[in-house]
Amino acid sequence: MTDWLAQISGVASALAGLDMSMPGDTFGNNIPLFGYSNWQYELTRSVLNGSVPVDRVNDMATRIVAAWYKMGQDADDYPEPNFSSNTMDREGPLYPGALISPSGVVNEFVNVQADHKTVAKQVAQEAITLLKNNGSFLPITTSAPLFVFGTDAQADPKGINSCTDKSCNRGTLGMGWGSGSALYPYMDDPISSLKRKASNVTYYATDSFPKVAAATEDDVAVVFINSDSGENSYTVENNHGDRDASGLSAWHNGDTLVQKAAAAYGNVVVVVHTVGPIIMEPWIDLPSVKAVLVAHLPGQEAGDSLTEVLFGEASPSGHLPYSIPVAESDYPDSVSIKSTPKLSQIQDTYTEGLYIDYRHLNKAGVKPRFAFGHGLSYTTFSLSNATISGSELSSVPPARPTKPASPVAGIDAS
Repeated sequence: MTDWLAQISGVASALAGLDMSMPGDTFGNNIPLFGYSNWQYELTRSVLNGSVPVDRVNDMATRIVAAWYKMGQDADDYPEPNFSSNTMDREGPLYPGALISPSGVVNEFVNVQADHKTVAKQVAQEAITLLKNNGSFLPITTSAPLFVFGTDAQADPKGINSCTDKSCNRGTLGMGWGSGSALYPYMDDPISSLKRKASNVTYYATDSFPKVAAATEDDVAVVFINSDSGENSYTVENNHGDRDASGLSAWHNGDTLVQKAAAAYGNVVVVVHTVGPIIMEPWIDLPSVKAVLVAHLPGQEAGDSLTEVLFGEASPSGHLPYSIPVAESDYPDSVSIKSTPKLSQIQDTYTEGLYIDYRHLNKAGVKPRFAFGHGLSYTTFSLSNATISGSELSSVPPARPTKPASPVAGIDAS
């Protein structure tokens, strides 16, 4: 099954094994009955002219219906859907994609959270990546005077679910935007957690550095910055899905915020919530920037998952899932393809092949700021009498088993 509007061929996709095209029409799916489809009557035509075998269509139907039976959806007691992603109201259209639809109960508000928050927190915390920790500055004590900067430290003041499909960047960045986003049941934001755990916290809810009192040598500035992206069905702060307006820089003048905090305080910890790599060159080598934590996209458990690392209740164990370059131009050419022409699919021939991220950097002889897999912890390690030796592979993986034939529904030749 395709993602929405992801089918870009007809016969080729059928022969390659596509069973279901969603939502059906390729262009104009927001205007029912006016969208063009690569299948629909075209699939029928392809069968009639011999381009697509009839047994391939039978195979499609068999696979689709088999899943329906596999999940027991043919049973009389199979439960009806009890929630709608189209509205938070109890009642709404029963068939929201139809031109005309009856209304009824679409949300029964069934709480299925159980202890999922425990898993959510663990996932968020184990992803936190410590990039820099000069002089083992982290962890800090809960008695240290903390001065927190950046709106990313707090939940969206207009409401944690106030933007449709998270199509804004206000407050703590917990997920990107688009149709794959989800509603927060709650948001444990970093500033609330800091205030619960630490005895002396001052928060400046601004992305512009304010006037502050002269810092002492014990003061610690914690600066929150972020970088967002999402599905190109939305444009957020001039970014059309990809970060075509902001590039790989922190949003909301985050670089300047860090620089000014580093000029005012001798101890600065930078926390980054981001969808991917950002360029850190404007501030990463400043002597006041003692530590940098990349918390990625932590979701609803953004608070305690982070502060437990800051205060040493947990040791960071994350590793970068990408390289962080010195400059965006260090990446291969395909990264520069950011915008999608209207009513068409973006095209990238990937001339670099497999040479992306660290493979590209290694091939080009370019040293990144932080390498793929980089990540520090509070644990110290030592090696003694270490040796290394090479060996040749004595065997190769076995060949894959032969692919079985696709099931074919019976055809009455008469």
